[in-house]
Amino acid sequence: MMLKGSFKLGNCLAAVLSTVKAVAIIGKSEGFGSKASGGVAGPTVTPSNTVELTRYLVQEGPLNIVVEKTFDFRELQGIAWECGCAPYEIASMCQLAINKRGWCQTVQPAAPMVAMEYQKASLYPLVVSSDKSVLGVSKKGIIRGKGFLMADGTTNVILQNLEIKNLNARYKWGGDAITLDGTSNIWIDHIKTSSIGGHHIVTRNGTNAGVTMSNNFIEGQTNWSPRCDTYHHRPLSFTGANDTITFRNNYIHHAGDRSLTLGGNSVVHLVNNLWFDITGPAIESQSSYALLEGSVFSHVKATVGKTEGSIWAPTTDDKSCEAALGRSCIGNIYENSSSIPSNGGQPIEKVGKRAAKAVPPTRIRNLDETAGNTLLK
Repeated sequence: MMLKGSFKLGNCLAAVLSTVKAVAIIGKSEGFGSKASGGVAGPTVTPSNTVELTRYLVQEGPLNIVVEKTFDFRELQGIAWECGCAPYEIASMCQLAINKRGWCQTVQPAAPMVAMEYQKASLYPLVVSSDKSVLGVSKKGIIRGKGFLMADGTTNVILQNLEIKNLNARYKWGGDAITLDGTSNIWIDHIKTSSIGGHHIVTRNGTNAGVTMSNNFIEGQTNWSPRCDTYHHRPLSFTGANDTITFRNNYIHHAGDRSLTLGGNSVVHLVNNLWFDITGPAIESQSSYALLEGSVFSHVKATVGKTEGSIWAPTTDDKSCEAALGRSCIGNIYENSSSIPSNGGQPIEKVGKRAAKAVPPTRIRNLDETAGNTLLK
């Protein structure tokens, strides 16, 4: 017999969870992040407000979180009015810089100080704990004003079919859309990012082992940039210590200097991606191992910048990969773009049998239509 008052909130929550229809992820991850299963072993929840979404993301145990509406965080933590700096120029399209950890004084001491206001929420990302799937429904799953952070040993997370946007795009250090810092078994799939002040996807100092990023739309079109134009600067940065990343079937559009920065002795398999309308360099490699195959570089003014790491980027199908990958490497295509030279075969051995599938680059020309939050659920 249940005593009066003993029916707790947890009982109510359990009853609600049991009635929510399960929504499964679509497809399966390939490459380094192939072990990611997310919250498949747990119940399914559909948050109705930002408080519920924030709580579900850090709840213990496996969980499938269905996002079927817009969650707007922009005004929820107030507006900061403070002094930053103008490290580039003072003009309508030039990014200003938030004085994060005294950056203006230590890095740009000669830059004029300026008054600014920005949304605080974007500087404090949504923390995602282990064993979670965060799934957007059709094009309804939109996060405005905050990104996602997975860090400090977080493992087994899937983000799929979401749009992340409106993170203080006017300001350098305005907020990152997706951050990984010491993670494992992560799959980031069919995400669209746009209007971002910081990085669209970034790996920090911690090792990120077993990560796949696939079918994402990195929209670099912006109203402000360091070069005072419409091209986002450095949207992708993979520089964690010894990261292992598969970057497959992604569409990088309208990006500026260093659209992808590699470093930290990371091993990165770049396969079947489309770079379009890039002022360049598209890729900068510092102490990393990058296998680049089956990709299209179209209207890229500079394909490669400073290169201290090892890159293998065949222009035709390459049978020398067969021993390590179990198949030939697929050549890349360059249209109104210069080719990327290979400078050593180490990336082939580093990627090895963890390589994702590759198709001829002629078959990925429709990534501008299929990448991003295009899944129907």
